[in-house]
Amino acid sequence: NGYNERFNGTLRREVLNAERFTKTEQAQLSRALKEMERRKLIAAQPSLEDARMKLFSATEFGRKKYQEMLPQATQFASAVDAALDPEERTQFLAMCDRISIASRAAAQRQITNRVR
Repeated sequence: NGYNERFNGTLRREVLNAERFTKTEQAQLSRALKEMERRKLIAAQPSLEDARMKLFSATEFGRKKYQEMLPQATQFASAVDAALDPEERTQFLAMCDRISIASRAAAQRQITNRVR
């Protein structure tokens, strides 16, 4: 369905590209990762290429919980997708992309203006 395709494709790539996050989003991501680590859902290892980076992977417990949750999440996403027909969904995702691009550009302008 559209939600899962979007998450597994474009959105997933954006989530994984931390450079595109604003500072608030980075902080939120950091808190979420720490909480997932605390709950033993993921494990962190230092990157061998860049000491400033951590590499995260799902633990066996995390993979088990993911598999348990997946049918419910898929059912929920399908119910949300049913609210829009395919054309509306395409338009909605295109608008989300435009808003995302505009918000990143606006944030970058604010950062640039503060530096001056």
